[in-house]
Amino acid sequence: DWSSDVCSSDLAFPARTALAATMMPQLFLAERGLLPDRDYRPLFVGSQESVITSVLLRRVLVGATWPVPWDAYRVEHPASAAELRVAWQTPSLVNNAVVARADVPAARVECVRATLVGLSNDDEGQRLLAVIGVSAFEPADDATYAPVDAFLQAYLRAVGPLP
Repeated sequence: DWSSDVCSSDLAFPARTALAATMMPQLFLAERGLLPDRDYRPLFVGSQESVITSVLLRRVLVGATWPVPWDAYRVEHPASAAELRVAWQTPSLVNNAVVARADVPAARVECVRATLVGLSNDDEGQRLLAVIGVSAFEPADDATYAPVDAFLQAYLRAVGPLP
């Protein structure tokens, strides 16, 4: 039972405002009746790798991270990673956005958008994307990010004020 690892223990997170590695797991737990500072003590350890290390060093029983740093850790430290298991996983949420200020000319915004979206169309662009650990940029609009608004509203109801 994964909840027995969480209850009455410290839980490591990278930072209060880390959406995927702190806020999403806190909502996941709250939806299952476990609240920070009531059922577990959140410890903010500063980085994704520090979360993983805190679990490995037995400073905490449970830590929350997200797939990109976990996958990188598994590649860079396979023996240590083999000592850990993924106990649970939150549902996915749309990833990061590239945004522009309202005063940036529309033609400039479109140029940047087209350049980023087009990176996956050639070998050099794919190489650049690989360096940052991204497979592609996708066009998006406000509707694309409606699930983030819904997440934030659910977080406010279940966990409390935004960090």
